[in-house]
Amino acid sequence: LESKNSKSALSLAQTAADGFETIREKHLYSPWWGEAARGLAQAELALGSAYARAKNWKKSVNAFETAYQRIASEGGSYLITASH
Repeated sequence: LESKNSKSALSLAQTAADGFETIREKHLYSPWWGEAARGLAQAELALGSAYARAKNWKKSVNAFETAYQRIASEGGSYLITASH
């Protein structure tokens, strides 16, 4: 996300979110299944930041809210930093 290219950041964050979502839904026996919720939440935080950088406020707020709900439900408040 440090890149000035917000489209690239959005694409990468969306790809990561899609991958973790696929693991959670279709690959229950994957060795990464246990970490998929954490990875998905981090990808959603990245999406929120990328949308904010692109000044797409509504999508940014939705991505952050989804990430925070996932983090809260998984007991992972340690993922939230001051930059989010």
